[in-house]
Amino acid sequence: MKKSTSYIAGIVSGILIMALPALADSVTKTLEALVNFTTVKINGVKVESDNFVVDGKTYVWIRDVAEMFGKEIEWDEETNTANIVDELTKVISTVDGTEITNSEVKVSSMLNPVGSSKQAAIQNALDYEIENTVVLNEAVKQGINYSPDTKKAAEESFFQFMQNYGENANSILSSYNLTEEKYLKLIEKHVVLQNFVDYLKKSKVFPDDELKAKYDELFDNFTTVTAKHILIKTDNRTDEQAKAEADKILKELKKPEMFDDLMAKYSEDTGTKDDTKGMVFGKGQMVPEFEDAAFSQEIGKIGKPVKTQYGYHIILVTDRSTKSFEEAKDICNNELFMTWFNEQIEAWKESADIVINNEVLEDLKNN
Repeated sequence: MKKSTSYIAGIVSGILIMALPALADSVTKTLEALVNFTTVKINGVKVESDNFVVDGKTYVWIRDVAEMFGKEIEWDEETNTANIVDELTKVISTVDGTEITNSEVKVSSMLNPVGSSKQAAIQNALDYEIENTVVLNEAVKQGINYSPDTKKAAEESFFQFMQNYGENANSILSSYNLTEEKYLKLIEKHVVLQNFVDYLKKSKVFPDDELKAKYDELFDNFTTVTAKHILIKTDNRTDEQAKAEADKILKELKKPEMFDDLMAKYSEDTGTKDDTKGMVFGKGQMVPEFEDAAFSQEIGKIGKPVKTQYGYHIILVTDRSTKSFEEAKDICNNELFMTWFNEQIEAWKESADIVINNEVLEDLKNN
């Protein structure tokens, strides 16, 4: 099938992957071009492109070529320049005039994919970037800004990343749509954020009565248990068989001093069976039945088998201790600071001029 189409030389030269022969200055020429459905394959996969023939040569639309490789085109009308990029950079939001681009949000959603769907991950990433920008803008107002020191810290962190991952480093960055330059800027931004948080922590002082109230509130979290256990699983035997095996081992355990040897011999928890120091944990870190036994069982005494979803556990508690107020003061201070800091962020957001381009947002969510 043939078509006869007219093209203006200046336009064609701007958008073709191969430039047409130069024409005399201020001369416009009409070209007769024949559409030619040439077969093109990328990594062996056939793709379609409406190519055309001029003077026996086949030309491919640069936009088609870009799309074949997952790229997009930035078109500058003033200079008739087509720039192939990973994706078109568009402003998705502004915070007091500071721009957030769709590419920044996309990278953020890939680095921290929070959400049950792509759409949710993009929305959460945008919220995260807006919040970060609000905080960065406030940091600048309070004198915490980008500096040679932040750049140096970012470069050191980047160097460590490159050392750790070696020849795989660049492919890892590419998988997140990051170049070395973009990754450096991302690190530097987070260095500034951390510097601002550190500055605020030093300047925000909480009185002892508030710290003590937080200590009382979190008291259960300051108690830890050290315990060992012998696990007999129920996933490879019946419940009755597992219980009988646990009871048999319990009878063999004449005294606590024998626990380490019999734990190494019988326990089916491969991660702890040789750990003679025992596990150290607090409230909410173990399954309820195990936790209840560990926090109530007499120290130094071997308990009766306890059933959990994993099987039967013979437990030996070797220590139980609670941090004093002085020991827990830093933890309480950090808890109070984070509550205060989050309240500050909400206040800063309320007073900020935040604009979201919903068209760009929806395009990012759906493409």
